[in-house]
Amino acid sequence: MNRSPKKIKNVRYYNMIFPVWILMLFPLTWLIVLPGNFAVDSLVLLLGMYLLKIGEKKECYKQSIVYVFLFGLLSDFVGSGFLFLTLLLSKDGTAFYEYITEPIARNPFDNVYALIYTFLSVIISGCFIYLFNRFITFKKTTNKKHKRILSLLLAVLTAPYFFLIPTETFFGGQTEHFTNHFVWENYIYAELYLDEDEANDILKVESGEKFNYEVVTILRDCINTADKTKNKSFDEWEYKVVFYRIGLNENKLDEILIFEENGELYFNFNSKTYVIEKEHKEGLIDVIDEVLNPPVTDEEEI
Repeated sequence: MNRSPKKIKNVRYYNMIFPVWILMLFPLTWLIVLPGNFAVDSLVLLLGMYLLKIGEKKECYKQSIVYVFLFGLLSDFVGSGFLFLTLLLSKDGTAFYEYITEPIARNPFDNVYALIYTFLSVIISGCFIYLFNRFITFKKTTNKKHKRILSLLLAVLTAPYFFLIPTETFFGGQTEHFTNHFVWENYIYAELYLDEDEANDILKVESGEKFNYEVVTILRDCINTADKTKNKSFDEWEYKVVFYRIGLNENKLDEILIFEENGELYFNFNSKTYVIEKEHKEGLIDVIDEVLNPPVTDEEEI
């Protein structure tokens, strides 16, 4: 690998992804949502009546399905509204934003906190489904057992589990599960050194703006998806990475030293050692190689 230093410009990128659950708040999407909700509500209601051996199923269905459907929709609005308020009220640059707000909009499986928080919104909707049906829809039902069981079935089986769908998969993004978050999303500037000579910051190579963002993204993904392994000690590091946070006061993140041993890349964080996954290691090496050894153009050959 040619390690001669060149220049590259820093560039900032802001990503916006439209969460799946927020579609509930827009009437245009109801043409798709409403028929699906109605079909599921009908199926669960009929299943419940069959299991409970309720007589006059047809009459009971006619009397309750509209309420079940409307209250289910309203409950979904409550849950999606809870998540929407989270987006509006959370402050960028905080741990809550990094671990909760960003992931619930992109991928709830990004970390356990986001998954629990998103599932909480599903539970909130489910509770409202139960309460609405228990005390309003089946209010005239004299059999208390039937009230409770039907309401519970509807709450459990028709809760909005689609809130858990990773939205970024619909935008062509790669969905990562339970990442470490050592480097936050808003650390977009970075320095990447190949040796102790600070002149060898390879992110300052003149090969086009795209390489800065590409390298920084791969670096962040390498670190955030690394697996913890047995603590190891190393003599020499292969790469040194320093991230900068976006903002007027560009705060530096602690240096992360990446070590190479037997074809594997490791780094230490909080006295623990992590091994960078093979797919991310190969991506990192490839993009660094491309930055340091850009393809020769026709003009350069002349």
